[in-house]
Amino acid sequence: MGSNGIAKYLENHGIHKIARQNGKNPLFDASLIRRIIQNPVYCGKIAYGRRRTEKVHGTRNDYRQVYKDDYLLVDGLHEALVSEEVWEQAQIKVAAQAKKYEKVNSPKGEKIHLLSGILRCPVCGAGMYGNKSIKHRKDGS
Repeated sequence: MGSNGIAKYLENHGIHKIARQNGKNPLFDASLIRRIIQNPVYCGKIAYGRRRTEKVHGTRNDYRQVYKDDYLLVDGLHEALVSEEVWEQAQIKVAAQAKKYEKVNSPKGEKIHLLSGILRCPVCGAGMYGNKSIKHRKDGS
């Protein structure tokens, strides 16, 4: 069962997340389920530097997200909710699913679409970008 299926299961069984004061949706969604599954806190670990961004050397205003090889993962003082083995198995499944829907874009945020970072939305001013995804078959092709 994927993250969409888990979110639907929780919704169908009346399980809701704690609503925030800002009144956002109290239901679980697929992206929240993925963040929970990928969070090492649930297997008793603490990640230092996991959520920071770093400036890309040689550029004026480009930043990149820190990847797994670049942050420190250590044992926490809290009790794990799942064993490390179960958490690792979940990471393998998440990685396999991500590969199945792998993006064609170049690795680690390099821009391959000519107008990425140049075009701006005339309504909100957000940078526009190109994104093409491909779906792989079960045999890997």
